[in-house]
Amino acid sequence: MADTLFVAMSGGIDSTVSSILLRNSWEKMAGATHYIWPDSRCCSLDVRNRAESVCRSLGIPYYVVDLEKEFRKEVVDNFITTYLEGRTPNPCIMCNRKIRFDYFYSGMEALLRKEGFLGSGDTLHMATGHYVRLEIPFS
Repeated sequence: MADTLFVAMSGGIDSTVSSILLRNSWEKMAGATHYIWPDSRCCSLDVRNRAESVCRSLGIPYYVVDLEKEFRKEVVDNFITTYLEGRTPNPCIMCNRKIRFDYFYSGMEALLRKEGFLGSGDTLHMATGHYVRLEIPFS
């Protein structure tokens, strides 16, 4: 069994520095970006190219996890429904809760297992360049 880390990569300074700092501590490490919306600033081709370049310079594999369908269902549809019900939607909360820390993690885990990068008994850890201070074990 081995521990494997993937870093959620935006190609920006926060995720880049996080990746650099973590690289020396992890034998098995990968970078990944989630794709959630066509032509979005958060997952544009430029963002993905920068993130891939950082991963290449660190000698780690880079992956893109397509979550457009999940984003549409969990964030966009929820926003529309909430708005039409006369309530104030907060898409960022739904995106962080469902997309970034649920679907992204499970999608990356499935992808790494399929690719053979993550063995059946291996544990996958996730890091970001964000202000997370709580470690939550995923099963």
